[in-house]
Amino acid sequence: MHCTQINPAIAQELFESASNAAAKGLSQFFTPVEFGSRLAVALPKHRPTIVDLTCGNGQLLSAAANQTTANLLGSDIDPAALTTRLSAAETLPGSALSAVPAQAGGFQTGFARPMPAACLCRHGRQASRRSPLPFSYVTADLTLLYADLLELDWFADLFVLNPPWDMHWHRDRLMGMADSEVVAVRQAFQALDPRLSSADIDSTIATLLIALDRSTIYGEGFLIANESTLQRLIFAPGAPYSAIAQHIWLHLEYDGNPMTGEKGRAGASPAVLGASPRTPFKTSVIYFARSHQCVPGAPVSKPALIRQDRHGAELREWLAQKDTALKWHALAHEWKVRQGKCKSKWNLWLHADGTIRTALSLFEQHSVKLNKAEAAKLFQLNGKRPMQLVLQRAQRDELLRHSGLVGSGERPAEHAEHAEEGKGSNTPLLRILRATIPIGAFNPSWSSASSSPSRSITPDGRRSIPSRRFSGSVTWMNRTKSNAGCRLSAA
Repeated sequence: MHCTQINPAIAQELFESASNAAAKGLSQFFTPVEFGSRLAVALPKHRPTIVDLTCGNGQLLSAAANQTTANLLGSDIDPAALTTRLSAAETLPGSALSAVPAQAGGFQTGFARPMPAACLCRHGRQASRRSPLPFSYVTADLTLLYADLLELDWFADLFVLNPPWDMHWHRDRLMGMADSEVVAVRQAFQALDPRLSSADIDSTIATLLIALDRSTIYGEGFLIANESTLQRLIFAPGAPYSAIAQHIWLHLEYDGNPMTGEKGRAGASPAVLGASPRTPFKTSVIYFARSHQCVPGAPVSKPALIRQDRHGAELREWLAQKDTALKWHALAHEWKVRQGKCKSKWNLWLHADGTIRTALSLFEQHSVKLNKAEAAKLFQLNGKRPMQLVLQRAQRDELLRHSGLVGSGERPAEHAEHAEEGKGSNTPLLRILRATIPIGAFNPSWSSASSSPSRSITPDGRRSIPSRRFSGSVTWMNRTKSNAGCRLSAA
């Protein structure tokens, strides 16, 4: 049994994550590696990226990895959970945890890659050297993280899940499921658990819905849960979330609780086992797939070595989602910035050498909320000097006046109209001027007072640059010679 007390530093965040968090207490139980390895037998052979949305110390991720695994992605509300390590005696050969210290919130190499059979010595013992397996960890409440997964349009091919049991999560944080591409997820999210208020949703069901919603067409995985919870909410006649049963292709059942080491028996303590005194406690594991649409048969006691009951599209090496890990790394960095663990660059600032500098974070680059076309226009200013932009516009206006295409009292905005009407519209000079991109003067007095785009022409003939970009707002900081900038926030 591997039980820890959750870090008191995140107690407040934990209590806010679920309506019954205070009543449930602060204990958490990790999935034994040996148990996780047995469950991973039924997963597809090709597992380039494995995700655990409530990973704890990462033991389940490590147990599910094989020689094809390139990335392990995990999140957990407790940043201290990953620092817990199994002893060498408890670590399985071929599915081990390395002694490399973990640093939550970013890139990791804390897990050891299983060794192929060719690396075994004559006596069957595994070689001591293992190549590190990249691991990225996000410290976040899953119900809050879900909105960011939607913003990044993030999808994954393989999930291994052991969410907290019987936690009452807030439904309003997961409203994105109402528009899910998966019909069963939309239908299940509209249903209500009769034991809970309309504002809550069971943590087991919510985690399964998130995984199905964020699965690719080839996506699949397994979830460990309380058997009585699954029967009441999914499998029993008239169950509120029966719509998602069609995506479950295998249902395993074990006596007792492998996470605590307790045996299921009648009269067991409900506080320890989560069962009534009259009902033997059982743990279930369900294997789900987005493309599978057939209700599973009766529960069995062993994972299927042959996936004959798995229907629908299956993952192949050349079909794997390519950007799952990249976007997860972006998410990890974004949450570190929000939590004050690292600083982010300004989107637009004046460098010490006098040039304009622009930048987008990895999260912003992949966000579906940002207008990429407008961002590209803004970042054309990168490396330019403010006075250079002013001179470029002034030179263009002077050329137009000398060419006789516009008078001294006319606005530059009317250049194109005059050029089309003029007889000299095909002259080489005009063709060059047409190709010149009109760029407004760099005005140090810009502020965030104007929240709407402004493309007005000033009396002196300069075009002002919009103070609103990316469908968001621009906040300009106090300017000094060496530090001036603005940060863009999505609407």
